[in-house]
Amino acid sequence: MRHLVPGKLIVLSILILSGCSSPQPVTSNPADRLHYDGVLHISAAQADKIIIDSIHQGWSDKSPRKIDANTIGYDFKVWSGSNHDTVFAQAISRGHNAYIFSVSNAGNAPQAGAPARDKLLKLLADNARKLILASSPAKSQMSQ
Repeated sequence: MRHLVPGKLIVLSILILSGCSSPQPVTSNPADRLHYDGVLHISAAQADKIIIDSIHQGWSDKSPRKIDANTIGYDFKVWSGSNHDTVFAQAISRGHNAYIFSVSNAGNAPQAGAPARDKLLKLLADNARKLILASSPAKSQMSQ
């Protein structure tokens, strides 16, 4: 029996180098929330830096706002005319020094928020890969 998922389903592939190259899927659930499915073995400080650096890399004119004191995450606004969407990026703990990134958008300008969300997710994956390869090129720090 075939089931339809409400909302749009976005499937992207990003390449993460972990000893050998293997695609890591990026999916969208019905709440239009994207997440990177690979667990990154990095510290909280590294996860925070990856998010900040990725936002600044993609939107140098934006000032990311910390979501809250207990969350490794930031948000920023993107505009389309007089409407805006807020893009949220968060590192979610999957254990000690293990994180996944989650990116979502909400507001009344999804035509600006959805592309920004997708761009940020790609930047997060690229910057995480660079950090991992720079810090430990001989051993894999990625798991599924």
